[in-house]
Amino acid sequence: MRRRHKRQNVFVGLALNSFVVLVSIVGLMFVFAKSFGELAIPAIHIMALMMCIPLVTLTIGILGWLWAEKFD
Repeated sequence: MRRRHKRQNVFVGLALNSFVVLVSIVGLMFVFAKSFGELAIPAIHIMALMMCIPLVTLTIGILGWLWAEKFD
């Protein structure tokens, strides 16, 4: 019978979703900067602060994935 690594899948999914969120935030920053110019500076600053949440979850996902690989 095949053994499934449930914890590993959760952490890999968390890391991938966080990476996608980071890429989309950076993409939105470029779109706002291109569309609105200097008027978008406050929105870009807020989005830069909001990037902390996906960065932390990306770090947790990668460390959890490595932890699951080591102790599984």
